[in-house]
Amino acid sequence: KQEITTLEKQSEYIIAVGRLQNDIKQFDRLIETYHASKLSEKNIKLFICGDGDDKESLQQLISTLQLQAHVKLLGFVENVSEYIRNAKYLVLSSRVEGFPMVLIEALQQQTPVIAFDCKSGPSEIIQDEINGLLVEDQNFAKLKDAMRLLIENIDLYMYCKQNTVSSIKKFTEKPIIQQWIQLITA
Repeated sequence: KQEITTLEKQSEYIIAVGRLQNDIKQFDRLIETYHASKLSEKNIKLFICGDGDDKESLQQLISTLQLQAHVKLLGFVENVSEYIRNAKYLVLSSRVEGFPMVLIEALQQQTPVIAFDCKSGPSEIIQDEINGLLVEDQNFAKLKDAMRLLIENIDLYMYCKQNTVSSIKKFTEKPIIQQWIQLITA
């Protein structure tokens, strides 16, 4: 079981979680966007948790962009919630999603989120500028701006952070059971 190291805990970082599959999760584009955001100049790192077929190509991209000191591919992490809890925010750069549980998990850990308003999922969870930022689908320039905004605008960041847990109450057990009861008895 991989534990978050003291050095990683002391780092300021943003996090992305998912299968290293660039055609869907677009971690290659996320790394390029992180590079363009200049967050590395503010010593904000990017940690990516997950494994998959595109690990080598992502490692190569990190080297090409000379981001070895700033972008870490952590592989499969058993206790990912500890990484999420210590992150500034979680970013989801997927081209498509079903119902992205990682957004719920991040919000549960009081970690704001940024995601594309891609087909299905993120817009059901993210309330723009309330618990995170919802970015126009596949607009990587706006994703870069959102990534910077949530670091630079402390008031917005703290507002989103304080709304994380309350924003997902509708996804907790009691409201879901009530919805099922209404559905079954309708």
